[in-house]
Amino acid sequence: MHKKIFLFFLLFLSLRSFCFEAQVSTAVFYNQVIGSYVEIYTWIPAWQLAAKLQKDSTYKSQVEVLVLLKGDSTNVIADKFNLNSRLMASSKDNQFCLIDLKRYNLKPGTYKLQLHFKDMNAVNSEANFIAEEITISIDTQKVFFSDMELIDTFYHNTLPSSFSKNDIVLKPKVIEFYSTEENKLTFYTELYHIDKILLPDERFLLKTSIINQVGEEQTTLTTA
Repeated sequence: MHKKIFLFFLLFLSLRSFCFEAQVSTAVFYNQVIGSYVEIYTWIPAWQLAAKLQKDSTYKSQVEVLVLLKGDSTNVIADKFNLNSRLMASSKDNQFCLIDLKRYNLKPGTYKLQLHFKDMNAVNSEANFIAEEITISIDTQKVFFSDMELIDTFYHNTLPSSFSKNDIVLKPKVIEFYSTEENKLTFYTELYHIDKILLPDERFLLKTSIINQVGEEQTTLTTA
């Protein structure tokens, strides 16, 4: 399942204080060649970041991200990268969000996900956060689903992109909140090893339901 992380950073710059928020969710998938892997989705509002003037008179925000996935003493993944905004005409042209997706292969086991964020254009803007545990325990001899990735938008595109799966760009909905005005829930999931129980040409029905807190179905979709 997705694991939601809320990060609130208090930044001190001269005598003024700023706050920027980052939200992260995760989903675990499986590939027959490489095995299990986790997708980490990051969302940061650009309007809460400092912007630096570039040589071409545009502005850009930049966040340094350090990802640590800690299993046992011999199973640690560390990755550091910069998450850049698009170029802005002015420092106020920042009404958009930085969205990122990273994938990491994981062996069976339990991992703790630690995140370190730093606004590269602000002073004293570093913070650490340790998320909930991620457990990789898959029985490849049975039929099973991947985790569910909530989708904000999707469209066809054959150009390479970290957000692409089967030539479909899937932009994740990292904030797992739906207002009462929204009437659509778009998600992506994968079903594995269906050949364990079905013949090659055998058809099957897949039922998807939204259930309330007492277990009552609110809506149902059945696909063949």
